[in-house]
Amino acid sequence: YQSDYSVGQVLTYLLAYASGVILYPLLTRPRLLSRLATLLCLVGVISFAIELSHWVIDHHMSWIASFPIVVLPIAIWTMVISRQRKPQPAVG
Repeated sequence: YQSDYSVGQVLTYLLAYASGVILYPLLTRPRLLSRLATLLCLVGVISFAIELSHWVIDHHMSWIASFPIVVLPIAIWTMVISRQRKPQPAVG
């Protein structure tokens, strides 16, 4: 199996999806939307980790699962909603 993705592309996808796994649960509301985005990002991380493994181990397994058409609108939603939240005053 020869991957159609370069190492740089795979690392970029991994970084993007890993960021989603970390940031969507912290920033996205409602929780159901957060869980959906996090799940899709986790699937993306696994998918591109398998793709990255081709440069380390010779195997024929491939599974590309990428969902930018779903997670991008959720990211935009998150940014819009987070701007509307009022900052909490510091306690102390």
